[in-house]
Amino acid sequence: PVVANISASNTEEIIHLIKQFMRKKEFQNAYNLLLPYIEEYSYNSTILYYFSACCYNLKKYHLAIEIGERILNRKESNVNIYPILIKGYIKTGNISRAKFLLNEFKTLSTKEDLILNLEKDLNFRLEQIKNKI
Repeated sequence: PVVANISASNTEEIIHLIKQFMRKKEFQNAYNLLLPYIEEYSYNSTILYYFSACCYNLKKYHLAIEIGERILNRKESNVNIYPILIKGYIKTGNISRAKFLLNEFKTLSTKEDLILNLEKDLNFRLEQIKNKI
């Protein structure tokens, strides 16, 4: 419904609206708004980042990872995609990829609290896996 009011060429307005939805934790609305633009604006890392974040928050982990990896493969990669990818890989059980990305993220980020939380999440998941064996 909201999409109809935004010109497809107005990425600034789309991103502004997405940020509002994200702040309000209205991830389904953000997802619905972004979905038609994902292929058309596949070059726009910001739109892809928000779509990946929406997917993660809607528990669409595989799609969040797919989009996040697209961003990661770019030269001007957005460091903010790392936490989404790391958490997505933890949720889907790809611990080795999560560890690899976490080590990379440690060299790129100064966000100590975030790094510690990601390490805790990873270690917690490892403990869960060990306890199942």
